[in-house]
Amino acid sequence: DSVADGTVDTVIGIDHSPRPNKGHEFYKSKKQLKMSNTEQRNYQATFVLDTRDNAESVDEIVSRLTETIRDIKGEVVKVHNHGIRDFARTPVRGFISAPYVQIDFTSESTGPATLKEKLRLDKTIDRIVVFGAN
Repeated sequence: DSVADGTVDTVIGIDHSPRPNKGHEFYKSKKQLKMSNTEQRNYQATFVLDTRDNAESVDEIVSRLTETIRDIKGEVVKVHNHGIRDFARTPVRGFISAPYVQIDFTSESTGPATLKEKLRLDKTIDRIVVFGAN
């Protein structure tokens, strides 16, 4: 009888119903994912600038960086200009020091990846490191 009804699995003993708190807690609805992406988080970005062959000053580059953060729907909280620092190890001969700038900002969870992608081809930025700040 059960074979004709299509309930063979219940006869064999296989239960296909979702088990609460057994692996299904990782699945989120589209609404939950959208809500988690729009939540503002705090980040701290450190930029190592390359001003060797550039006529732009550090302040002009920093204003461009803060504008880029605003473009990705972020809000700049604080800007720290740490000045020129020597590298511990020289990656390029003759490039032994560079200006370091730290920008604290808030944005969505996709903000750091979007920021890195927007600045990837910018020749005035040598390195970008973004941390989640508490």
